[in-house]
Order: sequence, then structure tokens, then C-alpha cells
Amino acid sequence: MPGIKLNKVVKTFGKITALKGIDLDIGEGEFFVLVGPTGAGKTTTLRVISGLEKIDSGTIMIGEENAAKLSPAERDVAFVYQTFSLYPQLTVRQNLEFPLKSPLHREPQEEITKRVEFVANLLHITPLLDRMPDALSGGEMQRVGIGRAIVRHPQIFLMDEPLSDLDAKLREELRVELRQIQKELTTTTLYVTHDQIEAMSMGDRVAVLNEGVIHQIGTPQEVYTNPADLFVAGFIGLPKMNFFTCKVGGNGAATLNLENGLFKVTLSDAASKQITKFGKKHGLILGVRPESVKIYGEKGPHRFQAEVLFLEHFGSMNIVNLQVGEKIIKARTRPTLHVNPRDKVWIEFEEGRVIFFDEETRKALKR
Repeated sequence: MPGIKLNKVVKTFGKITALKGIDLDIGEGEFFVLVGPTGAGKTTTLRVISGLEKIDSGTIMIGEENAAKLSPAERDVAFVYQTFSLYPQLTVRQNLEFPLKSPLHREPQEEITKRVEFVANLLHITPLLDRMPDALSGGEMQRVGIGRAIVRHPQIFLMDEPLSDLDAKLREELRVELRQIQKELTTTTLYVTHDQIEAMSMGDRVAVLNEGVIHQIGTPQEVYTNPADLFVAGFIGLPKMNFFTCKVGGNGAATLNLENGLFKVTLSDAASKQITKFGKKHGLILGVRPESVKIYGEKGPHRFQAEVLFLEHFGSMNIVNLQVGEKIIKARTRPTLHVNPRDKVWIEFEEGRVIFFDEETRKALKR
């Protein structure tokens, strides 16, 4: 299966630049996820790859071929949409057969039957083959929609938020199934979503896109642990990262005053060296993930006091909302931690887990 390579691709719609010179290099057989908020340019990226939109500049390569020389049909990509695109007057079997009877394919009936049965078994929809679309649930309809893409044996899958209209349980089930199917078929896949849980749980690699600009590409672990800038740090992670304006305290880089002196933190030696290299006493933002905010019942050398506002219970974890002055801090804890609103507690940032950003460039400082 071919890879996909975008080099400095620009796409405009009138005065709006949807893609601002993006670069992507998706490997053969890779499950690659493009994640970002609404309006980031995700669907436009799929449409230029499929040939439904022409680019203004740059190049798109599908395998060794320049896509500019290929019509949408010649690119041999299958597009899976957010909405269920089934023919209401055809049975499930006929919907699955339809792409194989088009003038482009015209497969013999024996081959069509073989492929439909294979896809139906793969997606667990064999008992539904003789039903009409209006007799299907939302999850069943989306399985059939995905099956229509798979049955063609395309060289590339393009998926545009195919699970976003389903309920949470179905989304979770189909996430697992889609990933297993892609591994079995080894088809190069570009999956678009605004849901970071989908992005982080499904992708071999992830690209974070916003306002037509790619902010970071990496494995889900790399993007979560080492965000390239403030946008990635704030967008990836639930609940999102805690941010604090800070400056170097009077005792040098080992101490930071946060939020205009609201409280102080003492840094590890590695973090102190990082701040020293930065060379500025102002213009820093400290970020720390909620799971790296530790809660204690007593005072300690690197701890500061906070008040518990309220708890959010998620079964396997709690999110504790803490207040220091006017600042709200979120901590993720095990459900076995027992605290109550208005409790006074002591909190500490886990050593080595804080990230610093340049307030001016919004980029993360190198570690």
C-alpha cells in the first residue's frame, strides 16, 4: 500500500487560507491521525488528498506518483464520512455490492459475493445483509458505511470523523474494531477527528492541526509528554494542562514565583538548568499535567497550600479542583483519595514533570 506525502500544501477559499503550507509524510500501511478543533483544516486536508479539491501550491504524492496528474478515481482512495451514506432503497448486501458494480470496477458476480461476505464477516454484519437501512441502528449503519469503503480494496482509506455521531459506548467499540481491521488489511489510513481520545488511542502517529498549521507530529506518547508548544499542551489531555505565568525568584533559577507571587515552587536541578539556559527572568509559562499535581495532608519542603473546591468523579479516577488565591488548579487522583470541599491540603508538582514555555514564542523550552 502506498504512503502519502504532502509538501508545503496551500489551499485557499477566497480570502481564507485553509491550509498554510502543511507537510505530512504518512508511511505505507500506517494508521495516521489528524486531530484538531473545528475549522482547523482537517477535512480540507482529506479533500485535497482525494482530489475533491485542487491545491493552490505545493505537491501531493501518493506512493511514487504526483497526485496532480491523477483524477479522483485514479487515486484509488476510499472516503468514509461522518454521516451514514447508504442508499435507502437498497439492502445492506446491495449497498456493499454497489461500489463493485460501478463502471470503474465491474467485478464478476462471484468476486463480488466473495468480497461482500469477507467484509460482512470482518465487520460482524453478516446477519444484517438482507435488511434495509431503515431497519439498522446507528452503529450498524456506520459499520455498513465502512464496509462499502473496505469492499473496494482501495489503496488508501480517508476517514472524516466516522464515529462522531455515535454514542460513547459504540464509539469505544468501533475504535477498537477499526484499528483491528486496519491492522489486518494493512491499508494506509488517514483518520481525522477532533476527539483527542480517538487520536491518542488509535494512531500510530498523530499530527496536531490548528488554523491550517501543523503544530506537532509524533507518536501519541510523544505529543502528550513533550508538547511542542502551548497550543498542543492545552489541546491534548483531559483535563487539560495547568498553566502558570512565572518568573525567576530571588534565590536564582531554583525558585519560581508563580502568578505574580501568588505562590512559589522549588525546581529540580534539571529544571533549574533549563531555566538558566533560557536566560530570562520573565516571560515564562509553567505547565503541569493534572496527574503530576500531588495532594498531601501535611506541609512539606516543596509544597504549597490550597483549598479543595469540588470533586469530579469518573469511576476510575477523580479530578480534584483546587483553589490558590484566584487560581484554579486541577489534580487527577485515584478514587481512593478522600478529600472534601473546603478542606485545606498541600500540593506539590511532581519533580521532572513540569514543562516550560516561552511566553513570547509560545514554544516549549528544550529539555
